[in-house]
Amino acid sequence: MGKIYVGQSKLTIEVDCKGSISGVQSQRIGFKKPNNSMGSWVATLVNENTGIISYQITDENIIDEAGNWAIWADLTFNDGRKLVGEPSKLIVYNVGQL
Repeated sequence: MGKIYVGQSKLTIEVDCKGSISGVQSQRIGFKKPNNSMGSWVATLVNENTGIISYQITDENIIDEAGNWAIWADLTFNDGRKLVGEPSKLIVYNVGQL
C-alpha cells in the first residue's frame, strides 16, 4: 500500500486479528489520532476464519490529521465477551509531504 494522505476518501483500512474470530457479533476499528482524540469506526467482517475486518473510508473529513495514528480491533462476541487488539501504527501524511 502507498502512503495515506490527509483528506483521502478512497481508502480501505484493514485490521488482521491473526486468527479466527468465529462468533463475533460486532466489530469496530478503534483509532487514536496524533492529537490524542480517540474514536472508532464500525467495521465490516471480511473473513471470520482468518480474522480480517475492514472499514471503507469514503469521506474526506475522516482522515483529517497528519502524523502517527494508532488503530486496533475492538470486537464483541455473541456470548458477550470482548476482545481489544494490540494497536498498530498508521502514518498519515500531508499532501506533498515526503
